[in-house]
Amino acid sequence: GNPEIAAQLATLTAMVADIRVGATSGVSNVAPSDGPPSSDPLGKLLDAQIDRLRDRAHGMDPAEALQEFLDLLGQLPPEASGTIRFRVKANIGHRYLALDDGENASRWLREAFDEAPFDQRAVANHALAYFVRGEVRSAYDYAVEELRRDPTNRILGSHLPQFAVRLPEIERPMEDVPEGIRGCEEVA
Repeated sequence: GNPEIAAQLATLTAMVADIRVGATSGVSNVAPSDGPPSSDPLGKLLDAQIDRLRDRAHGMDPAEALQEFLDLLGQLPPEASGTIRFRVKANIGHRYLALDDGENASRWLREAFDEAPFDQRAVANHALAYFVRGEVRSAYDYAVEELRRDPTNRILGSHLPQFAVRLPEIERPMEDVPEGIRGCEEVA
C-alpha cells in the first residue's frame, strides 16, 4: 500500500485510542455528524488527509484516485464523523463522474448526502446525483426547493442554470436562484 496512508493510519489509530479513553470518561471528543469542519483532533487529521488526496486526485488517473478514496473509506475509524464520511463518499462519487460512470457516481453522491444531509455541499451533490442519473427535472425541482429552504447555498445555486440548459421549458433559471446569491462568483 501507500506508505503515506500507512503512516497516517498509525497516527489515526493512536488518536482513536485517545478518543476512546475520552469516550469512556463520558467526555465526547467526536464532532457531530453535520455542520462546520471538524474541531476534534481526529476530524482535523482526516480533513487534512482528504484535502491532500482530493488535491492530488486532480492530477491522477481517475481510476487510481478512485481506488485511493475507496481505500481511505475502508480505513476510516468507526469514530469518524458523518461529515468526514460524507467528504470521502462525495469524492468517490466525483471520481466516478470523472470516469463517466453516472450510475455509480449518483449512488455514491446519494450515500454521501445520507451521511451529512444538512451540509450545503451534500445538498448540492444530492441534486447532482439526480442530474447524472438523467433525472434533470427532478434535479432542478429539488434544487429550487432546497434553495427556498436555504437561500445561501451558493454551490447549489451554481447548479441550477446548468440543469436548466437541459430543460427548454425553463426560460429564466436565474429567477429561481435566490437574489442574495445571484451575483456571487459561483453562480454568476
